Amino acid sequence: MLYRDHRGSLAKSMETVREVNSFNELKEYLEKEWENSYKGIHKTVEEIKIEPYSYDKRIDWNTYIVTIRVTGEDNFWVAGFTNGMIE
Repeated sequence: MLYRDHRGSLAKSMETVREVNSFNELKEYLEKEWENSYKGIHKTVEEIKIEPYSYDKRIDWNTYIVTIRVTGEDNFWVAGFTNGMIE
């Protein structure tokens, strides 16, 4: 499965593509990336959702959106996208 971070443009997002082999591997990566990215305050990933999003013909991905909720937040934030469902 391929995962890419959410960025301001598709080109910038594609620069972050990485292969992930399991949900736990993705979770570990997201925890590292989001640990101190919220206004410099330490946060932990409390919940991850992966849901169908759309087909992106530009990169030939059946895209799934990855959202996360961090400690102290009720809202989910867009973390990135995968090219399929992670079991």
